[in-house]
Amino acid sequence: MKKYFLLYLLATGVFLGHYAVSGHAVYGDGIDYWAYLHSWYFDQDSDFNNEYRHNYSPLYNNNFPDYESHEVVKTDITVTGKTNNFHPPGTAVILFPAYVVADFVSELSGTLRNGYSNIYQITTGLWAVGLAILGARICEAVAHRITGLRKEARSAAMVIFLASPLLYYGSYDVLNSHFASFLVSAIFWLVILSDRAHKWLYLGFIVGLAGLVRLQDLLLVIPAMAVTRKREWLGMGAIIAIIMSPLLWQWWQLYIKFYPETYLHNWIIGSGVWGSWFHFTNGLFWRTPILLVAISALPVALRLRSKVIKLMLLFFAAQVVIITIQGGWAAAAYGGRMYISTMSLFVVLLTILVRKLPKILLWGLVVLNFISVGSFVLFEKEVNSGKKRGLEEHTIRKIELTLGRLGVNWRFGQTIK
Repeated sequence: MKKYFLLYLLATGVFLGHYAVSGHAVYGDGIDYWAYLHSWYFDQDSDFNNEYRHNYSPLYNNNFPDYESHEVVKTDITVTGKTNNFHPPGTAVILFPAYVVADFVSELSGTLRNGYSNIYQITTGLWAVGLAILGARICEAVAHRITGLRKEARSAAMVIFLASPLLYYGSYDVLNSHFASFLVSAIFWLVILSDRAHKWLYLGFIVGLAGLVRLQDLLLVIPAMAVTRKREWLGMGAIIAIIMSPLLWQWWQLYIKFYPETYLHNWIIGSGVWGSWFHFTNGLFWRTPILLVAISALPVALRLRSKVIKLMLLFFAAQVVIITIQGGWAAAAYGGRMYISTMSLFVVLLTILVRKLPKILLWGLVVLNFISVGSFVLFEKEVNSGKKRGLEEHTIRKIELTLGRLGVNWRFGQTIK
């Protein structure tokens, strides 16, 4: 556990370093998940109007009374006249305990209790980092049970965390759905490997929660059905439906329909699987080649005659299909983020391979990923202005002004006035 604690300290350092420079951790899709937290806890309703009129910036996050825009930003108004929030609430459910703790600490310390300030974002962010590290620890347990290799499983779990998209979404940009998707899917495989009675009940709960985090992870129902009896499918399906029912109710309230999502609406093939794997910015294997290295262990893995490995591969194949069809992999983001729920498979594969690989190669790929993340953050990230500039606009502006005071005339790009 000491190594995971050190990993947590490293990830925390990245998160806090980013926060110190940028001044906030809630932006982009994170605003949608934060809207749930604030609405549930402070307003005790599901109306997101005031959450989407809040100005998510360091100044206004720590401002009282709250400044609100005259109209909603980032989203739109639905056919029912309600403020839209098209992301599912599962991530917010997982973040909610930390949000409550943050409010308790804020009340005790006499600091601003508005649900947006630094104490809320930092506390919730540190919780998310911890859960991402917990996901890596669970992946180690899964790989150990499948392969019988304890030390190798630990090394593989840590290397995958540091050399894959998990580094970015488990330390830098944590208030998003990806840490939660990774954690829940890791727990799923651990339950698959267990000898629990009524396993169908646990699997139904986990699959439902996975779908509540990211709809594409409902595909976990395929391996869940493969390890349960047919007579248990109805009960498992009922549990999944119960867990998913808040989202169905929300969809009906917002759109007067039970399925407004576009996973199967667009059928965007485009550059297809080759894009989601090898695109320069968003490609799973191009951006984080450690995963391509891990794939080379597949022939050995199949000889283990493990049913779970085959189910992991089936889940990965199903994800490839849905990601290729939906086309969301091409959105502005780092690496193959939509594949994060499949990282347990790569930990298992790397566990098999790790003894045969030179340590210098493994840690070289870790360093390469740090460089890759740094390049994305500083030069490639598409920010709110729609321009390709690093970090957030105000962060770059702050860095440029600081360098200017030191007599260094440096520009990352066209400066926003």
